[in-house]
Amino acid sequence: MVVVGITQQQGRVVGAMQLYSRDRGISQAIEGHAAAFGTLRLEGAPADTKVFTFSVRTATGAKLHIVEVDHQASNPVFAKKAVDVYFPAEAVNDFPVAMQVSQKYSIIYLVTKYGFIHLYDLETGACIFMNRISSETIFITAPDSESAGILGVNRKGQVLSVAVDETTIIPYLLQNPANSSLAVKLASRAGLPGADNLYAQQFDQLLNSGNYAEAAKIAANSPRGFLRTPQTIERFKALPAVQGQLSVILQYFGMLLDKGSLNKHETLELVRPVLAQNRKHLLEKWMKENKLDCSEELGDIVRPHDLNLALSIYLRANVPAKVVAAFAETGQFEKILPYATQVGYTPDYVVLLQNIVSLLFLPIHFPPRPASHTHQSYRAFANLSHRFASIRRRLPNLRLSLQIPRVVHWSISIASWMSSSLKEWFNQQQLSC
Repeated sequence: MVVVGITQQQGRVVGAMQLYSRDRGISQAIEGHAAAFGTLRLEGAPADTKVFTFSVRTATGAKLHIVEVDHQASNPVFAKKAVDVYFPAEAVNDFPVAMQVSQKYSIIYLVTKYGFIHLYDLETGACIFMNRISSETIFITAPDSESAGILGVNRKGQVLSVAVDETTIIPYLLQNPANSSLAVKLASRAGLPGADNLYAQQFDQLLNSGNYAEAAKIAANSPRGFLRTPQTIERFKALPAVQGQLSVILQYFGMLLDKGSLNKHETLELVRPVLAQNRKHLLEKWMKENKLDCSEELGDIVRPHDLNLALSIYLRANVPAKVVAAFAETGQFEKILPYATQVGYTPDYVVLLQNIVSLLFLPIHFPPRPASHTHQSYRAFANLSHRFASIRRRLPNLRLSLQIPRVVHWSISIASWMSSSLKEWFNQQQLSC
């Protein structure tokens, strides 16, 4: 945390800050007028980097500083930044009064006493924009979560709102060729339009030159994922494999998984080779991390390999018909009707009852009851088998009516009891198929 104060000294306003680390229990005094904390994800880093940014105007000039705090060993080291803060000639006595960081854009909003606003890139410290927004002193600011900008109040009581225009900021930066890399990074980071052509050109150039890893990186980080298409996947799949190296398509999927979650087409394309290599544990891991787009098609691909995992996918994808079928096939009969009621789904009860009966009544041989047992449940099971066999014979002639759900409910209840009983009897070697 940081506390900022100002005082008048020798004809100028001096800023003093007290920076305190709660984790380490230590504090540090720094000269400065405004400060803020922020986070950003460096290229190739597995986690966000925490940074502390502050601005100070001394007798010799003004600076904006950006430094890393609480460094994580797994992340690359963030190099300190110190850039000049420009003040016009008519603002000799101006100084920073407030600072906010937009996490969406990784942009620093710096406000001065004379009503100027400066926008800086949090990673590089590059100045993006500067202009005057108020003729009166802005004495307080706060982040605006709705616009990812800031709100401020000046001495006249006016409430000011400042935010980035997402449709024009990238074209504005690209007017200066020196800002092209900044424009590309900002467009990728915040999903902004305006740099799509530049991204597409870089992607094609890298592919044509054989720099496949960088091409995959460009596609993975493209603004709004506009290069994350089936066509891009097909181009990567068509590239020649290099012996001893991971294929380009798998490198690409790895980058996407590090960045976030996959879309539907990417999920299907990744899961097929993973299952073909009997690496189902990876699929289960990505499912737990919500990295995959669960769809009916994904469930159909997984089903031959693991019915329970397919059931989990159908549940997430909200495919009631296949959820009910999977419940029946896995013997979870008691969950069928509560699930159908919960999601407002009306099963085809005739088909459902046929499936339950078909699943339960495989050809079963009843050996003679041992003389030492008077197995009442054994007799009950045999009687129920005949009743179910009778139902099964009559099912093709049944019509859907109000009584069908009752029949299904009754049969499910009995089926649940019989499933547990079957396990007991088979363990006691009283039944054989």
